[in-house]
Amino acid sequence: MDTKVRVTYIQSMLGIKINEVIVEKDPELAAKCGVSQTPATFLGNRLYQGIPDETVFMGLVEKKKRMSIRRSLRTGRGYLNTTDPAVGWATLSDCTVNGYSGLGFTRAHPDEVLADWQFNGQLYWFTKRSDAQRGSLDPNDLDRIIKIISGFVQISDPGMIHLTGLEYIYTRNGFSRMLELIQDINDIIMGENSLIFVSCAKDAWEPGEFRLMTSELKVLK
Repeated sequence: MDTKVRVTYIQSMLGIKINEVIVEKDPELAAKCGVSQTPATFLGNRLYQGIPDETVFMGLVEKKKRMSIRRSLRTGRGYLNTTDPAVGWATLSDCTVNGYSGLGFTRAHPDEVLADWQFNGQLYWFTKRSDAQRGSLDPNDLDRIIKIISGFVQISDPGMIHLTGLEYIYTRNGFSRMLELIQDINDIIMGENSLIFVSCAKDAWEPGEFRLMTSELKVLK
């Protein structure tokens, strides 16, 4: 794509100020942007430096998609994301830089999550390790999960929760207890100024199990 056309397209389609564009490897684009030194900025809270401007262009498109997800969400509701957990982390990052309090649950090590995503809030790690760091959470301690979420909702205005690791909770507790957890969380969220975004693989569940989950959570298209 021609540089001038690309700049115009970014401005018109993404509605951003042109100095948000990273142009580390394109002096011509930098000149057209009217910046004397090429900036480095966060796109979805991932720091991109020294990468081709075409990659940045696609990153800006993804940023726009995340913004549209955030704007389509409503507090007092639960959502089910069956695509990539990265969608949930990106949305959580986007929400927390736009006035939301953030709370995350992960089966992956927290360092993995925080290496890619930054957000203002607490991150809990589902693990059975007895030597685990602060923020670790036993997947069998469903009452504690409920207590954490309830406390978060009470002080958040607004708040977003991203829950991953549901498959791990399922293997440790069985489907019935896991579904009760979702139902209890939904009860906490309803009517409050917070929302929960659950990310999990659709093919991890039997069709009947998935239908029960979608009776509690709205599936994101």
